[in-house]
Amino acid sequence: MQNLKSTNNTPCLKCKSKNIIPDLQLIDQIAKQNLGQSKFKIQLIGDPDAVFNKEITSSKVNAFLCADCGFIELYADDPALIKEAYDRVLKKVSKTPKARSKHS
Repeated sequence: MQNLKSTNNTPCLKCKSKNIIPDLQLIDQIAKQNLGQSKFKIQLIGDPDAVFNKEITSSKVNAFLCADCGFIELYADDPALIKEAYDRVLKKVSKTPKARSKHS
């Protein structure tokens, strides 16, 4: 999925410059040393208590750098996918009696 942020001309949130370098990749330096380059991802764990199927949903992260002040914005490639997974977790939690008693 193409990040829509890369196609518009949104100014820097910090200094308002339009001198933005889009779609940069964040690289995990530890993983790079051990396994080759590894891009950053965000992930939602749908069932953290599960032993095997934790229902992990993830999305790669891209960075946008302001070439004037150095401010970096991060954007998930597929936020809708993470939102759908999050909604499933909320729905599941609201149906679980144990979860309801924790929040009461």
